Amino acid sequence: MSHLDDSRRDAELGIAILCGDAWAGSSMAAALASGGMSVQRFTHPIALLSALRCEGTRLAIVEDREPTFGNFMAALRAKGRPALPIVAMGAGSLEDMRRVFSLGADDYAIVGDAENHLLNRIHARLEKQAPSAASEDLRCGPVVLERLSRTLRLRSLQVSLGWREFELAWLLFEHLGHVVNLNAISIRVWGTDISVAKRTIEQHASQLRKKLGFICANSSEAFRLHPVNNIGYRLVHLTAPAPLETDLAP
Repeated sequence: MSHLDDSRRDAELGIAILCGDAWAGSSMAAALASGGMSVQRFTHPIALLSALRCEGTRLAIVEDREPTFGNFMAALRAKGRPALPIVAMGAGSLEDMRRVFSLGADDYAIVGDAENHLLNRIHARLEKQAPSAASEDLRCGPVVLERLSRTLRLRSLQVSLGWREFELAWLLFEHLGHVVNLNAISIRVWGTDISVAKRTIEQHASQLRKKLGFICANSSEAFRLHPVNNIGYRLVHLTAPAPLETDLAP
């Protein structure tokens, strides 16, 4: 089999590759094709995002190049991540691996690895397949974050969130009660470890705080978002104390 170009996006896929480096992309595609896999190469993230919705796509390999990888993972989370593995492809330094795994990659393929090692790694990842349950909804007590609709729901009330607000909410609810530092927010929500302006994060946090206040206004439970000494933010869950029982016996 041979790899296809972006004009054949509607073809049924096996492995989708996003790579701007012609040599690295061709080498990876040739190695996978030699192992009997159907491969399609992409040079633009939007084309790959569309391909990931195709039923035949089973795995995506994305070049580890900044800001491409971080932006791609941020866009993928915003659109609702499909249930397939995302493998980063690059030189394979320890620092690079730590960064892409923090951004949500499932595995790392090193350019120049022996062909049989690459094939065995991809086959193993395909067999394991990425779980899908966590990608759609996040439940935290009475609150549900619904990824497909990007809504925040507390029982019968719900509000819509912008996609960065949604990613911020997801991160904070994942770490409910704990401080999430500004760098972690920058990586998760903006897809880069380059510091995002503090004012930008404050604006998104402020909007999220207002929407949390709205859905909790008439509830016995509340979720409060607090800034923590220029370090980050902490989301806390508060519940009203149950009324005291009184002895009504005569």
